[in-house]
Amino acid sequence: MIRKCLVLVAISLFLGSLAFAEPQRAFFVKENRMPGPSKAEVGVIGQYVEFPDDYVVTGNGGDLYSAAPYVRYGLVENLAVYGEVPYVQVKPSQGSSEQGLGDVVAGAELVVFQDLFGYPFIIPHVEASFDTGDEDKGLGNGQTLFTAGISVGTVVMDMFHYVVDARYTFNEEANDGSGEDKNIATLAGAFIWDLNDKVSLIAEAKGSGDKDVEGDYPMYFQGGIAFQATENVYINILGGSAKNTDEETIVSGKVAYSF
Repeated sequence: MIRKCLVLVAISLFLGSLAFAEPQRAFFVKENRMPGPSKAEVGVIGQYVEFPDDYVVTGNGGDLYSAAPYVRYGLVENLAVYGEVPYVQVKPSQGSSEQGLGDVVAGAELVVFQDLFGYPFIIPHVEASFDTGDEDKGLGNGQTLFTAGISVGTVVMDMFHYVVDARYTFNEEANDGSGEDKNIATLAGAFIWDLNDKVSLIAEAKGSGDKDVEGDYPMYFQGGIAFQATENVYINILGGSAKNTDEETIVSGKVAYSF
C-alpha cells in the first residue's frame, strides 16, 4: 500500500513538472498558480478607469487607459519573478490627452507552504513600482513604491477557492514631513468558482487605508470570468466599481500565454 502511494505521488509530481503554468485569475490577490522551473508566462494586462467630474477635486474627470505587457518566469520550484511595462493614456474631460510610459513594476512570489493537493497555501510576495511615469501628466505616482504582502488561500469541494491577501506599501517620501505621502495598508479577498476545468467565475474586493478627504476608506469591487481558450492561452475579464475614491467604473482584462 505504501509503495503504491509513493508511486502515485511520484507520477503526480512528474506530470506537474510537464504542465504549463496557469496564470493568476484575480487581480487583487495571489494564487498558488506558479510557473514551473524555467517555465514562462507572457501577456498583456489592460485596464480602463473612469473618473467622474462630480467627484474629482479639480472638477475635471476623464478616462484612463493602460496596457502593460508583462513576463512571469519560474526561477525554481514555487518561486516566480515578474515584470510589467505599462503604457498609459489619460483623456480628461477638459484639456489635452496625455500618453506615455507608466510606472514600471517588478516583483517576486514564493509559495512557502502548500499541502500535497495545493491547498491550503501561503504566498509571501514583494513588488517595486518605479517612478518612470510622468506624474504631472497623470501617467505615474511620482514616487518609487515598495510593497510587501502575504496571500493565504484554500479550496472547498474542489471548486470553491477562497483567498485573502494583505499588503503594506512603503512610500519613499512618507517621512519627509510634508504629510502628503504616506505608507498604505490594503486588505483584499477573492472568491473563485470553477465551473469546469476551463472556466471560472471571480468576485473580489479590496480596501485601502488611504482615507479620502472625508475620512472614508476607499473600497474596490470587481467580478468577472477567467477561461482557458487553448492549451496555452488564458483570458480574464473583470469589471466593477469603487467607493470613497476618484475612480468610478473599472474594467480589467488580461491575455496570457504560457510555455
